Amino acid sequence: MNYAKRITVSACALFIMLGFIAGGVSKLWDFESAAEQKKAENTAAIVELPTPEVIPDTKYVLKIEDGIVVVFNEADMTRPIIVTDIYASTLRHFDREQLTGGVIATGDFELQSMLEDYSS
Repeated sequence: MNYAKRITVSACALFIMLGFIAGGVSKLWDFESAAEQKKAENTAAIVELPTPEVIPDTKYVLKIEDGIVVVFNEADMTRPIIVTDIYASTLRHFDREQLTGGVIATGDFELQSMLEDYSS
């Protein structure tokens, strides 16, 4: 091959390689742009969340039924929402007397705390 043909072939090969590189860079650019856009959408979604309303604490009633501590929602005393494995016979006399009449727990945290106290 003469010198002119070699230069032409080399130039064509160089342009083809540059085309592949530019295509790859373009795809990478599109991928990064899409990732940045997704991140911006997620950030915008977080910023646009409404402030939650203040919900009053739920009131629960703890009682002894059939020798076991059960928990009712104060609004519906027909069916217990939690049936524990805490037996009345394992409780102190004072706790049994209180639970016979019903003990009110305000909120999930207080309910959990009371159940832990009775089970220990």
